[in-house]
Amino acid sequence: MSTIEDRLSAALEARADLVQPEDLRPAQVPGPPASVTWLRHPATYVAAAAACAAVIAAPFLVSGGDGGTERSPAPPPSSVVPTELPPLVDVGGDWPAPDGATRADVDGDGIPDDVRVRLEPGEPLIGPRLRVEAELSSTGDLVWAVIDSGEVSANIGDVVQLDEDPGLELTVYRDGLDFAVLDLLDDRLVEPTAPETPRLLNGVVEEQGTGRGFESRVWVDQGALFSYLSDDSFTGPEPLETPVVYPVSVTSWSISEGRLVPSAPARRCIDVVTVTDSGFLPPLADCADSGGASGTGVPELFPEEEGLVGLGGSFESEIDGRVVTVALEGTARDGTGTVEEGDAELVVTFPGGRTARWPVGAGWEPAVTTAPAIFPGGGAGFLVRQEGGDNTTMSLVTVRGDRLTATLTEGEVPFGNGFVGASARTYRTWIGPDGVLWTRVAQEVGADEQTVYRWALGGTVSMGAPSTLQPLREGCFAIDASDPASTPLDRC
Repeated sequence: MSTIEDRLSAALEARADLVQPEDLRPAQVPGPPASVTWLRHPATYVAAAAACAAVIAAPFLVSGGDGGTERSPAPPPSSVVPTELPPLVDVGGDWPAPDGATRADVDGDGIPDDVRVRLEPGEPLIGPRLRVEAELSSTGDLVWAVIDSGEVSANIGDVVQLDEDPGLELTVYRDGLDFAVLDLLDDRLVEPTAPETPRLLNGVVEEQGTGRGFESRVWVDQGALFSYLSDDSFTGPEPLETPVVYPVSVTSWSISEGRLVPSAPARRCIDVVTVTDSGFLPPLADCADSGGASGTGVPELFPEEEGLVGLGGSFESEIDGRVVTVALEGTARDGTGTVEEGDAELVVTFPGGRTARWPVGAGWEPAVTTAPAIFPGGGAGFLVRQEGGDNTTMSLVTVRGDRLTATLTEGEVPFGNGFVGASARTYRTWIGPDGVLWTRVAQEVGADEQTVYRWALGGTVSMGAPSTLQPLREGCFAIDASDPASTPLDRC
């Protein structure tokens, strides 16, 4: 084994030791080559090494196909396209190229050129720079660019056609950095200036100060370059705890006057429930509540489900195709309208007589909604409400197999009914048509303009662990708080 391979093996084994079973998400098996390429993140391969003792390899592109908004500034590009190019200095021609040559028509003559990535030697893996070079079939000239490496791994991605020149542009994956795009200009490869946002990143864009992150992905479809950024932030390490359906902002890219130019973002939804044949593409679909990709549609928020059962009451409900009996057992404290720990339980009886119990916490006397909250891809739960004074605390208790589990809530979006902090701005949570769970937050005191969120269950939880409720922002709507279902719903 070579010295470079020794260092790669030692470093990647150390990274693999950091991956725990709960961090792993099943990886897709590459299919036959197609015209579309999904730009993958190296975590897939690190996880595979930890789980299966796989052969160490740098991240690469796997075939697959179809198509973010700003959240956090990206690092500045390592090179720009000046009006007059400086003299070319030959750097890195003797650096090793462990992956050998790939083929891409950089000069546009119809004949693929040999393209190599040379890695500057360094510790523990590679040095801070890499050299991308192409031997042009049209002239025999060698052209190159020296760019930042990320100091972990790098490889050539798929080629793209981002301008009107006949040649194709190269994409370069760099672990931990944004993708680089290289264009042939005169006698060299150059890196067009990239905007700060959106980013060309496969990974997580941190939401400052919250510990949450936005999911960012990059892919190539038939020579076109696309990226998306999730509209909402999520918890968890990578992979994030995303629900099975969530909105993203999709961007297509072009080159103009030496700059990478992002299109206006189009709102789509990642939907792993209905999009089952996307291969290695992001499973994109029109959002059901947005009237298509324009994002101008109006979701169906009302009427609210108002059925409630209090202590001593019960009802039947269908969950995952099973008819269950739901009851609130226990008694309130005399004359106080409150319960203490151990006074009340939510009890669900399944077909065959098996029961599951969830203890209601101390607080006001509880009631449970007779209509369940239902989530895409499976999952349902009942809202336990404890109403008193100016606030109503709520707990969503999910039915998972034959277990009851209270979901976790975190972040700045409030859950329940009441007032935001010390202000008089109101918030309200309810179950709407089709079992969708909503929260609306007034933008100003007494104003009809309210920000509406749809709640989704986090998607990377185990059967025995609690799910995390994720708020997905639907936008601002004018809602008459005194009679929300009586007037047509309009966006602000």
